Amino acid sequence: MALDILGKNNLKKRGDHGYVISVKKYNLKLSVAFLFSCLVIYTLGAIINNALTPFFTITSVLMVLPTSQFLAKYFSYSKYKILVKDNFERLESISEDFLVLGELPIIRGKKVYETKAMVVTNAGVYTYIDPHKDINQSRKETLDTKAALESIIKPKNIQLSVTVYDDLDKMYDYLDKKVKSIATSPDEKLLGTVAKCFIEKTH
Repeated sequence: MALDILGKNNLKKRGDHGYVISVKKYNLKLSVAFLFSCLVIYTLGAIINNALTPFFTITSVLMVLPTSQFLAKYFSYSKYKILVKDNFERLESISEDFLVLGELPIIRGKKVYETKAMVVTNAGVYTYIDPHKDINQSRKETLDTKAALESIIKPKNIQLSVTVYDDLDKMYDYLDKKVKSIATSPDEKLLGTVAKCFIEKTH
């Protein structure tokens, strides 16, 4: 099922595979462009060396702020590990009645929950996150992510359950063997509303 929600600046659709890479490239290009412009303006001010020199200097200094903002956004995505495209397409192939989202670094408070894939169905919301090496930490991350996602949709009076997996094969098997048979004839308006709730919280 397709969802027509565009990401910032109409790059990649939020929730589509490739969104994070697209945003990283966009912010890197803008960082380079602003930095180059900053250096050019400062150099021109130094060359002209007249009453306008302070204007050029101030302008170049002011451009440092947006440059640093774009760089910060780029580096904030640098550690985000993207789900292999084959695995994303594997989830999509289970059922046309599922709405599959990917690459949703969701912000709640000061924390970013790096959800790698999310399957929205009439039967519930199923999310995959990377496993942690430590079993106890992995369980904590799973529970924390579940609580964070529930806190996004519950205030909207959406009563769908949220299940979080740190094992992609288990998630796939459950969706294929259990959910596919009961999540038929989807309420597209409901699925779209749920997806938008999460997409709006995407980093």
